[in-house]
Amino acid sequence: MLAVDPRSPQQVYLANAESLFLSDDDGFTWRRVGTPGLYPEDLLLDTKRRTRLWVRSTTELRRSDDGGKSWLSLELPAAGAIESFSAASDTESALIVITGEGLFRSVDGGTSWKRVLERRIHAVAIDPVADRHLIAAIPSSAEMFGENAHSEILDSADGGQSWSDITGNLRSEVASIEFDPSMREIVVAGTQGLATLRVASTVR
Repeated sequence: MLAVDPRSPQQVYLANAESLFLSDDDGFTWRRVGTPGLYPEDLLLDTKRRTRLWVRSTTELRRSDDGGKSWLSLELPAAGAIESFSAASDTESALIVITGEGLFRSVDGGTSWKRVLERRIHAVAIDPVADRHLIAAIPSSAEMFGENAHSEILDSADGGQSWSDITGNLRSEVASIEFDPSMREIVVAGTQGLATLRVASTVR
């Protein structure tokens, strides 16, 4: 599992089942910096706090505040597997986790969690310039009843306290959602094609 520091692209982290390694020269040389203690599915770097990293397996989530030298095991927001994990790019403390029990948000680096959407989640994205602005793709009501499968797209401007349906005429099942930080677009990848939604941020 690789992660590149966006502030210093020549600095690359590599995590495997045994250790965390760091390269300061685009991967030509490596040094071991610590042991996360789990098999990594995701490795994320904090874009504000250079020494903070997160690593997660399907059942565990851990954080390092000293560049990977030591790791703190974080309490999971719900039982079961972690399906996806994301960190906000405009703050050092906002995280979102998807489990089988819904979408959970943390504003303190993963110490505590609040469920903000109690639905099965296809995909989720955090606005890169406003961490309270979330977009989530969920199964449509029709899919729940075994009819035409597609995703509904929900928009929240308040960290998940309330949601608005912005699905429009989208009729594909969504695999991923990403904000375009320059155009504030959302690119929605569906299983039957590619759709693009332009959504103006409701957070200023």
